[in-house]
Amino acid sequence: MSRSNRKWLSMESCRGPAARMPRRIALVAAPTVLALAVSMLAPATSMAAGDWTIPALLQRAETTHPSVAGRRADHAAAQANRDAAGWQRFPTPSVELGSRSLGGTGTDTLNGSTRAIRLDQPLWTGGRIDAGIDAADQRLQASDAAITEVQLDLRMKVANAASEAMRQQERVRVAQGHVAQLDKLQGMIRRRVAQEVSASADLNLAQSRLLASVNDVNAGKQALRTALVQLEQLVGEPVGRVVESPGDEAGLADDKPGLLARTLDVSPRLKRLRYEERQAEATVRVRRAVLSPAVLLRLENLQGTALVGTGVGSTNRALVVLQWQTGAGLSALSAVSEARAQQEATRQAREAAVREVTQQFESDWAQWQDARLRLDVARRIQGTAAEVADSYSRQYVAGRKSWLDMMNSVREVEQAELASVDVRYEAQAAALRLRLESGSLQ
Repeated sequence: MSRSNRKWLSMESCRGPAARMPRRIALVAAPTVLALAVSMLAPATSMAAGDWTIPALLQRAETTHPSVAGRRADHAAAQANRDAAGWQRFPTPSVELGSRSLGGTGTDTLNGSTRAIRLDQPLWTGGRIDAGIDAADQRLQASDAAITEVQLDLRMKVANAASEAMRQQERVRVAQGHVAQLDKLQGMIRRRVAQEVSASADLNLAQSRLLASVNDVNAGKQALRTALVQLEQLVGEPVGRVVESPGDEAGLADDKPGLLARTLDVSPRLKRLRYEERQAEATVRVRRAVLSPAVLLRLENLQGTALVGTGVGSTNRALVVLQWQTGAGLSALSAVSEARAQQEATRQAREAAVREVTQQFESDWAQWQDARLRLDVARRIQGTAAEVADSYSRQYVAGRKSWLDMMNSVREVEQAELASVDVRYEAQAAALRLRLESGSLQ
């Protein structure tokens, strides 16, 4: 027995039973604290859920989420609009029914009816039909890019939520391991207190540190449930646990300019805005073509009361028609100005999107690089803290370190392990986002 412990025992033996009352109270309260800790660590019952890997979560979210279905419906509408634009090259049939008075007075007035069946084939429209088809093509391409854009947005959300879920799973595992370790240390100090080798304050300290670790477990479980609920909403199925796959921590090449260029090249948002800008340009041509006359070949059949007499006749004829409709007043010119303004707005939106995509890339790159550096430091700190805790444990047994010193070293080990977990999954999440943005993770 160490000199300090022998001195403490001699002082306790002089105090009498009354002075030792708080220690007995602590010994009685110890099982209650342990029972509380065990009850708090008990897993909560939930609905049946399976294990998911990140690739499985990504695939499920991008194929079944309602937002993707909505974009696919927009794509179907754009396809129908493209078909309608293509049909503008074909003849347009029309039927006209009318009536007219043939003259006469009183009861001698005669009324006749006419019917005109026409077929108009465009010969020249000033580029209106071609521009309309081009605008429909660009809208179709933009709707296709919009599907990829919403899928990428879902992938980013899944990546963040899955990384957070794995981080909290690891934090819970680390905290639970320290709860088990502190439980053993509490049992040891309880026996020492019962033998009047250690003070009751040491047992209270052990109980306090145990509850602190239990609180870490519960906080991790709460954060884990939040991340899993978010994943369930993204994939539409229960998610019990996220397991790591071999490619989750695949490294990225330290080629920042090349990765940024690839990110800007494959960005679905920039592609969509580029197609929308071209669509706006084609719309300008459509509006401008309205100011030009159109040349039509018209085939028509006229049936009804003859121009002379009251008989009924039929006439077939072919005409070349010059048609010019500019709308009410100067509305056609205003429509052209509107289309040009919309084109400029779309161009500015694309320029702003380039900056936003670049900013997001720079942020993820900086976070990835910083986390890689901090991860190496965190692992060194973790190893050093473990060595210090082992040394303090041996020195406590030898009487050269106090119980407070040993409990502090154990707590530092837990904090170092949790910090290492945080940095590791921060680096993984940033790398995952960079791979998704650059299209290197499918």
